[in-house]
Formats: sequence, structure tokens, C-alpha cells
Amino acid sequence: MGYLAALDTELTPELIDEGLAREFVHRVQTMRKNAGFDIADYIAMSYMVPPGGRLARVLQRYWPYIAAETLTTQNAVIPAGEVAGHVESFTIDGEDVTVGVTIDLRTAMPHEPAAEQ
Repeated sequence: MGYLAALDTELTPELIDEGLAREFVHRVQTMRKNAGFDIADYIAMSYMVPPGGRLARVLQRYWPYIAAETLTTQNAVIPAGEVAGHVESFTIDGEDVTVGVTIDLRTAMPHEPAAEQ
């Protein structure tokens, strides 16, 4: 006797929004790596997205998830030209985004030096 499984493949607006939040997290994690940050470093983030767009709404709605996944302690929506730190620009779902990340020095722990051999 065989089994049959049915999957609902409809992309609801909520699923699309969650996917956009996950894509944003992925991009910020890549930025952290490109900037040479330690995996445990907490960061401050500034970003610029089109006001009133879908991505702006998604970032606001999913901010607790984004902050937890990227170890972000501070965030700010910034006017053009004021994004600071390690800055990268990219496009998510047709919207241009510019993000800057810096290590949050308020939470920075000194890294232990590598053991001598």
C-alpha cells in the first residue's frame, strides 16, 4: 500500500515576508564575515531602504528575529549618505538596500589571544 502526501505550495504574503527577512539576515551575516568580525561580536547596524516599501515594513515587523540572528544591539534607519562602518549595498526583492555594520563597543569582549605553540 502506498502513501500520498499533499503539500500546499501557495506563497502567502506572510511566507514571502518571512523569506525577505531571512534573506536580509543572510546578507548581514555575509557582511559580518566580509568585515572580519568574530562570530560572537555584537554589532550596531544602520541601514537605508526605500521608505514605505515592502522591505521597510518587513524589517520593522521582523526586527526581533533579525536582531537576534545577527547579534545586533542597536539599529537605525539612516538618510542617504550617512550609513557607516563596513557598508554594502544590495537588492532584495527589487528594492535597493544599503547597510552599515560596526562592532558594538559597548558589548565588545576582548578576544583571547591565540595560544602560543
